[in-house]
Amino acid sequence: AAGGSSSGGKTWFGTGFHTDSDEDHCVTLCGYGTISWLAQQLGVTVPAGIDGTKQAYAMFTWDSIGIIDQPSMVAITQEAWLRQPTTVVLAPARFISAGDLEDGRIQVFAIQNNGQIITRWKTTNNPNSAWTAWSNFQTPAGGANSICVAYLSDKRMQLFATNPQGGTMSCWKATTDPNAAWTAWSPFNGVALKFVAAGDLEDGRIQLFGIETNGQLVSRWKVSTDPNAAWTAWSAFQTPAGGVSSICAARLSDKRLQLFATNAAGGAVSCWKVTTDPNAAWTPWSAFDGAALDFVAAGDLEDGRIQIFAVEANGQIVSRWKTTSDPNSAWTSWSNFQTPAGGVTSISVGYLSDNRMQLFATQSQGETMSCWKTTTDPNAAWTAWSAF
Repeated sequence: AAGGSSSGGKTWFGTGFHTDSDEDHCVTLCGYGTISWLAQQLGVTVPAGIDGTKQAYAMFTWDSIGIIDQPSMVAITQEAWLRQPTTVVLAPARFISAGDLEDGRIQVFAIQNNGQIITRWKTTNNPNSAWTAWSNFQTPAGGANSICVAYLSDKRMQLFATNPQGGTMSCWKATTDPNAAWTAWSPFNGVALKFVAAGDLEDGRIQLFGIETNGQLVSRWKVSTDPNAAWTAWSAFQTPAGGVSSICAARLSDKRLQLFATNAAGGAVSCWKVTTDPNAAWTPWSAFDGAALDFVAAGDLEDGRIQIFAVEANGQIVSRWKTTSDPNSAWTSWSNFQTPAGGVTSISVGYLSDNRMQLFATQSQGETMSCWKTTTDPNAAWTAWSAF
């Protein structure tokens, strides 16, 4: 087969091959992703002239491992076992959110560039179990541009999403069976929103926070702990000067809700409930330091400490966390957190059934990635990021 390849020791890159049905194959495929991501896994640099954003395979040959782009793979491999397309290729994703089903399995929801929602979940509640393949999830008319997960007081998962027209929609599990069907999406309107986040108050009621197109925060919540209770109307929520661009909720070790947001200038700000009463007032917003941030997410470590993950304007992930499990303890400074090649655009936190934290992210080229705590020790190391 005629083609261009650039050698680099025992690693090679193959592109531009033409159809050839007379080859003798003795190879094994060992990876799939963008050329840049595969090169990162192999610790090599993409040669000049090769587009690192293209999809490719990692291939073992007799004495080397190489990277061959998808068109070349199709061109030189004509046997019946090669499907065309050779794999199920998902459209790039731009947003990701994770939640825990009633039996402890994580379910992940991602929004593709065309607004379609896709999902996958753990096949069993063993924290090391396999994942289902990605599949389409019911999507509101017009697509979605943000999605978040919350939990009703009976532990059923409820989803909230915004569409490109600013509408807010919601759906939820029909019963407490973790395998139950989802209701259809229904309008949750009242104001035009570009982003939505949710948290659970101390008594189990969901409180929802939305960002209007002008950066103003609005909120609504369940009127009682009955999972089927009505919602309050949307009302204005205290908003930092200049408005906000992203927001997330986490729970302090005494179960008080704490909010984190990024403002229009990229600064991080935070506020929290002043007491453990679910109807308690909120503190004013206060600066939460840091570089220019585009996105923020938060989760709770195994010992109850909050850990924050933020995405800087260049796609770098930074993090900070509570120094002790005392809800009033100090925070560490921001520090760089391992970041997939090319940076990320969104990040979300989920919890394995043994309470280890698992992160999910979308990188700038639309790949979905994940990493997780290696043990249940809250100070345990993280695995490297891997393709999801």
